[in-house]
Amino acid sequence: MIINSVVQYFPSTDYLLQVLEQAVRVVERGGNIFIGDVRSLPLLRAYHTSVQLHKASPEMAIEELRQRIRKAQLAEEELVVDPAPVSRDRGPLAESQS
Repeated sequence: MIINSVVQYFPSTDYLLQVLEQAVRVVERGGNIFIGDVRSLPLLRAYHTSVQLHKASPEMAIEELRQRIRKAQLAEEELVVDPAPVSRDRGPLAESQS
């Protein structure tokens, strides 16, 4: 099963977990679930820094650049996911495959 380029439009991480639980139920034993194109919460600042650096003129003051980065982070509307809890504790997803 492939879940690609849609997770960022999910309303919450709870909804994402519900989708994953259902996916685990329908994928046959030995099958795979691929989740792609998901923004990482730990990398969100780096992402917005990259975007704002690309948009910035060479003359832009560093403080203005910092403000634009903060503003972009606060304005983020897409779902971003912290992969750490999923890696540490697969919880009900692991149990469903037993």
